[in-house]
Amino acid sequence: HYHQKVIMKNVIRIGLLLSLILITVLKCTCRDIVQLQGTNFELALTSYKYIAILFYDDSSDGRKLEAQWKAACESMEPSDLPAESEMAMINGKDPELKEIIDAYGITLPSVRVFRKGIMAEYRGPTDSEGIAAFIIDDAQPSVKPIWTVKEMKKILGENSNTVVFALMNPEDVSTASDEAIEGYSIDPWGQFQAAADSLRGHAWFYVVYSEDVRNSFKLKASDLPVIYMVSNEGDGFVKYTGEILEMNLSEWVLRNSAPAMGELTVSSSKGELYATQFFSSRKLKFILFLSPSMLSSGVLDSWKAIAVSFKGQAIFSYMTQSAVADVVEYFDVDVNRDIPLIVGHLPSTDLKYKSGKIDIRDKEAMTDFVRGVISGTVPNVLKSEPVPVVPPVPVGGSKASTTVKAAVLKLVGSTVLETVSSPDKDVLLLVFAPWCEHCKKIVPTYDILVRAVQGESRIVIAKINALANDIPASWGVKAFPTLLWFPAKDKPYKGVPTPRNYWDAGFSLLELVGFVQREGSFDPKTLKVATTEQLGTLMGDEEALR
Repeated sequence: HYHQKVIMKNVIRIGLLLSLILITVLKCTCRDIVQLQGTNFELALTSYKYIAILFYDDSSDGRKLEAQWKAACESMEPSDLPAESEMAMINGKDPELKEIIDAYGITLPSVRVFRKGIMAEYRGPTDSEGIAAFIIDDAQPSVKPIWTVKEMKKILGENSNTVVFALMNPEDVSTASDEAIEGYSIDPWGQFQAAADSLRGHAWFYVVYSEDVRNSFKLKASDLPVIYMVSNEGDGFVKYTGEILEMNLSEWVLRNSAPAMGELTVSSSKGELYATQFFSSRKLKFILFLSPSMLSSGVLDSWKAIAVSFKGQAIFSYMTQSAVADVVEYFDVDVNRDIPLIVGHLPSTDLKYKSGKIDIRDKEAMTDFVRGVISGTVPNVLKSEPVPVVPPVPVGGSKASTTVKAAVLKLVGSTVLETVSSPDKDVLLLVFAPWCEHCKKIVPTYDILVRAVQGESRIVIAKINALANDIPASWGVKAFPTLLWFPAKDKPYKGVPTPRNYWDAGFSLLELVGFVQREGSFDPKTLKVATTEQLGTLMGDEEALR
């Protein structure tokens, strides 16, 4: 298979050379810039490890960017870019390119970078000098080698960003992954490269071959590969313990590193990367909400100084009004009434904090709020309906007690965590929204489910209105209705309760009853649930209600 792949790659490269007959090459003073066409665009992506492409048009901005792009090319030496790296341009209005433009979501004019066939946003400047400097640096490998202890000490001593390094034996570094034009090998070296490329600009990645460095960590050659991170928070060496896969490794880096104070926005690729890093971190975080008119160097300087004074304890950012709609919704901020204010969030417990309207000219007041959250003197905020009053169960006669109808337990923000954490109970929770039509359709069946299990005190059937009450973001509820399962066998929880998802075929009474029996924590033979005959009667009620 390997030889077949090599042959195919050579065929592709030969095909590209033949296709260059159709390519107009604009001769520059020092480098050639390739003018692509829609017919050979995809072929070019499979022929370069790195290619930066300008998608231009006839607009004023398009002509300006095209001129700067050409000038950047002219200023570069042929040796400035690594082998199999290139700069190119293509007319975004080429009819042959329309499907590609739509598929990649490319706006005109703009630049896209393709590294091993995978597209990334261009985050560099737009003047010729800046473009040339950025492309020369961006085309270099994302993983750099470290050969000596002295070199490693220098890198760690001079670098204020997060550093990730893999200690590997030379034989662990696969040449197959290095030579590949498309994709990454599945071995640790290939996956480490993939993570480095995906987090380029966020952290610095190195591969260490030095035996002296390995010995300083008291590692044997047989222990490798081993990955460590040194974050910009000064937490020392943090060892990676998971399987070396790009997605797992990237998430680990994001969660255990902290960005410098910056602006939360999704209006630019750089902003999206920062927001991803900020919200992926498991550290306590604070966000200063401002309106555009409140932005000033004085306010941001004060906020940055506060961030520096609490470095290592929390991370900080700021946001203008509703720049990130999900954040506004999550913290229930009225951007017309509440701003300016500071919000805080502790991911490990999913606790939220709000300062209320605050005087941003009063640095001491802002500092006091942050300090209070960290010390525990500022209470967290919780959106919650009033706790419903449960009518007492009649006593004193069998007739009275048998006429009481079981009802779904209504939970609110202030009671949901305690209830689902009950150590000796299996809890099935329906998360709904009042406007949801699908929710309304399953409510009758859900109500009858309570009657089917009303004789079993170890099973709790509950519901919560997610629009009127806070539930942990870690539960990942993105649609309604959502059923979450909290079996007693998973308890006690460490930190925020972790539910299992309801995964059965549907929401019929038989399916729901079968699920709580089959997936429950208790011997089904001991459960006091409706008999087959009783379920038949209840199913009749279900059909009548529908």
